[in-house]
Amino acid sequence: MIGKGFLKVKKITDEALKNGYLVYVLTSSMAEDYDIIRKEFNLNFELLFCDGTTLKTIIRANPGIITLKNGTVTGKWSWVDIDTIKL
Repeated sequence: MIGKGFLKVKKITDEALKNGYLVYVLTSSMAEDYDIIRKEFNLNFELLFCDGTTLKTIIRANPGIITLKNGTVTGKWSWVDIDTIKL
């Protein structure tokens, strides 16, 4: 199921990068674990580490998308709803 989610993440993040957005992944996993997913799905954005509890507070989806503008959350989506994101 997560694989299907990362296919959708890849599509929206490629579009975001093309439109000038900065894109990062936040994870509490080991860098090696992310590296496997990054290579499998050809993800092209930076990795940042975050405490798992904090991530669960921010977004309750794995994977999920959050948009920010000047430090303010402007949107949050589960991977299931990625197709509804308008950049």
